[in-house]
Amino acid sequence: MPASYSLLGRILRANEEAARRFGENTAEVDAFIHATTQLTPWQWRQVLTARRLVSTITKEDAAEATESLLAIKAAINSTERRRVGAHRQSG
Repeated sequence: MPASYSLLGRILRANEEAARRFGENTAEVDAFIHATTQLTPWQWRQVLTARRLVSTITKEDAAEATESLLAIKAAINSTERRRVGAHRQSG
């Protein structure tokens, strides 16, 4: 059986494909994405505040602003639900 069909071959191909997702910064981008899943509701509100300040400087258009605000608010709600669920399970 050729090495490309072996488990090692499949793992190597998967690693190569993963490395191409975000170019040479794939590890950093993956770490950033993972870190955002750990943010608390308060930290998400800080992100929202910073985002508003940035949008006043960059003159972001209204459609883009609405879309990103909705995404941040959804993340806040999701985080709050996870924290409440975890609190109920531990209590």
